[in-house]
Amino acid sequence: MFLLLIPPLGGLCQARSSADAKLQPLQECLNRTDVKCATAALAQIAGPITTTPDYLDLQAQTFLLQHRKDDALAAIQKALQQNPHEYQFLMTEGRIYQAFNDQDPAIHCFLLADQAHPYSPDTLYSLGMSFFMMEEFDRAAVHFKDVLTLDPHYHKAAFMMGVTDMANLHMPEAKPYLQEALKQQPDNPFYLLQYGLLLSLLGDAQSGVREVQRASTMIPSYAPVHFHLGRLYNQTGDYVHAREELEIAVRLSPDDLPEAYYQLGAVYHRLGEEEKSRQAYQKFQQLKAQRKKQSQLAMDPAIPPIVPGPD
Repeated sequence: MFLLLIPPLGGLCQARSSADAKLQPLQECLNRTDVKCATAALAQIAGPITTTPDYLDLQAQTFLLQHRKDDALAAIQKALQQNPHEYQFLMTEGRIYQAFNDQDPAIHCFLLADQAHPYSPDTLYSLGMSFFMMEEFDRAAVHFKDVLTLDPHYHKAAFMMGVTDMANLHMPEAKPYLQEALKQQPDNPFYLLQYGLLLSLLGDAQSGVREVQRASTMIPSYAPVHFHLGRLYNQTGDYVHAREELEIAVRLSPDDLPEAYYQLGAVYHRLGEEEKSRQAYQKFQQLKAQRKKQSQLAMDPAIPPIVPGPD
C-alpha cells in the first residue's frame, strides 16, 4: 500500500529584496525557511516600518512558517490594501491559501499574479502545484510543462512532471523527468527517493532499494523514507531489514503512517511473530478509521507516494 503525501511546498517563504536594512535579517531567515530565526528577527522590528507593505509581506511569511493562517492572511491583505497589484504580495497570499489546502482562492491569487507579471515560471509552477493538490493532474501537467518551456533548468517542475506522470500511471514517461531533476540536483534525497520508487514500479526492485537507501542516509529522521525502504525490502524478501526500517518509521511517526503498520503486520507474520503481527494490523485499522476523509489515491497500491522537493 502507498500513501499519497502532498509535498511541503518549496519556496513558500522566499522574500523579495528590500532596500530597508531593518528588514534584511528577517528576509534572510525567511530565505532559509528558519522559523526560529524569523520569529526572533520579527520581534526585533519596531516603529513606523511595521506599517509598510514590505514589512507586512515578511510578517505574513513568518506567520505562514508558524502555521498561523489567519494572522498570515490578515498581514498580507493589509499589504495588498496598500498595493493591490504587487506581484510578490499576490504570490504570498496565494501560497498561504495553498499551504492550507485552500486551492480555489490560491489559484485566484496566482492568476492575478500572472496578470501583474506574465510568464513567470514561479507563478506557473505554483498554479501547477495547486491543480496537483486538487488531483487535477492533467491541468497540473500543462503548467509544469509551461515552466520547463520557459526555464528548462527549473528542477522542481521537472520533478513534479515526473510525479504527475506517476500519479497518472505513466511510469515510463516519468523516468526522464526524474532523471533530469536528479541531473540538476544529484544529491537531493527527495528526488532520489521518488526515483527509487519509480524504478521499483518499473520492475527494478534492487536498483530502487539502492536509491532509497541513499536517500535514507541523507534524511534519517524522515519517517516516509524508512517506510518505503522497509516496504521495498519486504518486496525483495529481506524481511529482517524490512522490519528494522518499518519499526524506525513508526517510531519516528507513530500516528501518521498507517500503511507502515500494515507492512509491519505482513513482515511480522513472515517472521513468525504472530502477536506483533496482530497488534500491527490492529493499529493500522485504528489509524485508518481516524482519517476523516480518505482520498482513493491514498490507499491505491498502484499509486506511488508524492515526496517533497526542496528549492
